[in-house]
Amino acid sequence: MTQKERLVELLDNMPSVTDIEIDEEGNIIPNRILDKTEDLADYLLDNGVIVPPCKVGDTVYCIVGHETRDHWLVHEIIELQVCNIETDSNNTLWFDTFEPMGEGTNDRMLNELDIGVDLFFTRKEAEQALKEREADV
Repeated sequence: MTQKERLVELLDNMPSVTDIEIDEEGNIIPNRILDKTEDLADYLLDNGVIVPPCKVGDTVYCIVGHETRDHWLVHEIIELQVCNIETDSNNTLWFDTFEPMGEGTNDRMLNELDIGVDLFFTRKEAEQALKEREADV
């Protein structure tokens, strides 16, 4: 079964929700519409739908360290592009990335445990983490 077929099956089997609530004056109650959206999100997540924090094609930022000739460890931020997202048997998200303008030496697989440690979704987050890391040294 494809992901789309599974999603359609989940939506087809979702318990029905009540009609939109209307107040005494005939106005739609906005919070009830939001509740239905939240109910749908809860239902999908409870039934195994996994929502990755980024999508294929997104740019992510990774802090990498390398040793200099003088044996100093130097950290830098590299820009990577997500080319695949998958889960393993433990439902851990893995991000297959490559360096768009690089020579392929920084292509890497990162997992969700790297988020906020070595993997960031904005350059600003990566720069802040690098600054904090360097202050701890």
